[in-house]
Amino acid sequence: GGSDIEAFADSDDIRYLKVYAQTGYWAVQISDIMMWEHKIVTSVKLAIVDTGTSLLIGPKNDVHSIFSLFIKKYNCAVS
Repeated sequence: GGSDIEAFADSDDIRYLKVYAQTGYWAVQISDIMMWEHKIVTSVKLAIVDTGTSLLIGPKNDVHSIFSLFIKKYNCAVS
């Protein structure tokens, strides 16, 4: 628990959100996803936050949009 404020460039980067405990996970309400200057309109409105995993699970089109941005930004090789 907690956060290291020195790990953030600006303390305004930290936002506190209502957690939807009825899911059994750390779930937060979302509208869209911003990655760099790209806005991804997602078909789901509830996201599970888990900093202990690298899994990306969701509707196929949403995951494809997110994954495509990573490939372009970091020149990832796909096999």
